[in-house]
Amino acid sequence: MGWKKTVLLVAVAAVVALALILAVGFGFFIGRQGQPKEPASPAQIDELQMDSDGKAVSELKGIIKGKGDDYTRERAVLALADIAGRTGAADDTIPFLKEVALNDGNTDVRTAAYVAIRDLRRNHTSGLNATLTVRVAEQAVAPGNFTLEARVTVNRDAPNTQVYIKRISRFRNEGDEDMAYQIVSQNPVKLNMKADVEKKAAFTVTAMKPGDYLVVIAAKADLDTIDYVKTEQKIYVHVD
Repeated sequence: MGWKKTVLLVAVAAVVALALILAVGFGFFIGRQGQPKEPASPAQIDELQMDSDGKAVSELKGIIKGKGDDYTRERAVLALADIAGRTGAADDTIPFLKEVALNDGNTDVRTAAYVAIRDLRRNHTSGLNATLTVRVAEQAVAPGNFTLEARVTVNRDAPNTQVYIKRISRFRNEGDEDMAYQIVSQNPVKLNMKADVEKKAAFTVTAMKPGDYLVVIAAKADLDTIDYVKTEQKIYVHVD
């Protein structure tokens, strides 16, 4: 019976030892898992920027939304925009950058996202574009009214579009600029623009004095505070 007891004790000891090894290993694994990741560094941002693959994009987005230092997150924004421009992913990246530009808690990070969006819109996507033409629809003899017709087209739906007279100047004035004209129609005119559908806005101005008037009409189409476009046209009106 002595040898059987010895074998039993050895077996029990082996089981206990194995359990301890597993417990220590598991505890080490859990400890490693629970440790916070090392914060990203500018050098890591440069490496990710060179990779230009889906994993790099995902990591950069995580860094931008993470708790790292603001300078590194700002660098990550610019790196992400660079990858998007080089890989044709601007349209997929802009919504993420827009969220950062609108909601991030750091001014420099928000500014970097805003600049990145403008660069991607300008150089890598069709973006939001508007065309504006203006003509004189009705001439005037002072004192009397002249009417200008503006035609606007936007390449995307832009429900918050405004067309307005930005400035009027009269040449040959005699120091009575303020008394030379009056805008008597609605200004600005608000338009709900549909993509590639032309709409018109009319403006009526009362010319008190004869002379040549320079009128600047502008159009501003915006989707939000970041995605917008402005354009303007000058037109000269002669009033007898």
